[in-house]
Amino acid sequence: MLNDMAAPNCHSGETPMKTMYDPPYAVWSIWLSCGWLERIVLILVGGLIIYSLLSAVFTVVSLRSIRALGSAEGLDAAKKSTVTLKKRWGRIRRATGAMFYLFGLVLFLVLQAVAITGGDKGTASAANQVLGNFIESCAFAANVFFGFLLLHAVQWAVSIQIDKSFEAFG
Repeated sequence: MLNDMAAPNCHSGETPMKTMYDPPYAVWSIWLSCGWLERIVLILVGGLIIYSLLSAVFTVVSLRSIRALGSAEGLDAAKKSTVTLKKRWGRIRRATGAMFYLFGLVLFLVLQAVAITGGDKGTASAANQVLGNFIESCAFAANVFFGFLLLHAVQWAVSIQIDKSFEAFG
């Protein structure tokens, strides 16, 4: 309804609201043009983000209950629980590192195929196809890097909470 009221964009013929909410570099916009390797990486990074967010919620709830135990009889149990949480986040950091290496491998494999064009329609058409392929690869990379930024922010926030718990018990 709001799209109908917006003035059309002079260059593309689309409404500004359409281009604002459907950017050409978003995951949902590039999904169909991605190859199967790129889709696997996007799914795995998305799964790691979801797992990290759920683990962050679990960790924060656990740390709050551990801080409530703070008495002398619960101190050993609280330390063990905090160490367990720290180990879990160490595994998530290693999984994030492994995912980053997989992403790099897939990105460079995909970039090798950027220059492959279909048909013999002339130099200008081939150059446009190569540029289009490169832009799609850059959009894929931008989405995955944004996912890694989210992962880093979540891990950073959780590590601060875990460190505060260690300081409280130490």
